[in-house]
Amino acid sequence: MDWTDHVWTECWSDAQNRWLHCDSCEDVCDKPLLYEQGWGKKLSYVVAFGKDGVVDVTRRYTADMAGAGGTLTRRGEVDEAWLKTSAERLTGRLRAANGDVRRRRLLDQRDTEEQRELESGAAAVAAAASGEALPGRQTGSLAWRAARGELGADPSVAAETPGVAASAPAVTLPSVKPFPDDLVAAAANRVASSASSDQLDIIKRLLGNVLTEPSNDKFRRIKMSNAKIAGAIGGGSFGKELLVALGFVAKNDAKDGLLFVLGPGGADVSLAVPALKLALERLNAGGGGGEAGSGVGAGSGVGAVTAATGNMGISSPAPAPAADAAPAPAPAPAPA
Repeated sequence: MDWTDHVWTECWSDAQNRWLHCDSCEDVCDKPLLYEQGWGKKLSYVVAFGKDGVVDVTRRYTADMAGAGGTLTRRGEVDEAWLKTSAERLTGRLRAANGDVRRRRLLDQRDTEEQRELESGAAAVAAAASGEALPGRQTGSLAWRAARGELGADPSVAAETPGVAASAPAVTLPSVKPFPDDLVAAAANRVASSASSDQLDIIKRLLGNVLTEPSNDKFRRIKMSNAKIAGAIGGGSFGKELLVALGFVAKNDAKDGLLFVLGPGGADVSLAVPALKLALERLNAGGGGGEAGSGVGAGSGVGAVTAATGNMGISSPAPAPAADAAPAPAPAPAPA
């Protein structure tokens, strides 16, 4: 699963003793750098989910994990040690129900080999060394792929196809569609009952800015790189869930990092206005509790994002956990 909004599978090869990247949508196998070097994605998290475990496999899909401006610089959602420990706990819970000792021993051996590969970056290094030119995204309409920034390094190539160049200027941006009112109200009520008064003040200010100037792209781009905003939206306030209910989408931006964005620039956000009003009404009617949060000063960020990718490639940011928080329930497993 790619945190920049794409899902694929990985298949275990007994012959090669490793996991192989397989994308049935693109008709591609064992090209792990396709998304970073072909599509032009700025990956952050790639998490593999299977019936036998959960693994952070980001290193398999990037050729620049730790360099300046590399993938690690876009991984600010959770502590790295917490992510590793949580994945191991989830894996332990998934395997605990498996009474086949021989099978569990085999899986443990696979884990050892996989960790060795991931830590060395062997798969990405081998893929990069091949020198193969990887294409931009092939599936979906040109307009859709262009809006997602997945045409690759040379978008003009697509325009060489007869009929494509003429249709490109006619791209219309989608309208923002929030969740139904009852879900927006439920999300706002949860924030009102969970957030501190300081967290509530920040969240209400962010939403109020959008409601006051819905056409202002700056207000529709909330930067999680701002520590005060991140502390208000995360930190147990359930603010991220409310943003998603209102129609915001989490993305990773090469410059600004993780952002919550309410539609691309120039998008029609009229449908979100009533939802914003409803959310603010519920927040104003509720009350903050718990420990004090943090405030937002002048010039605090409201910005934009594009997300990251795993044994079943993923995309969507995970809320920052408390120090002693239990791991989230395991998602539906993908085949090993």
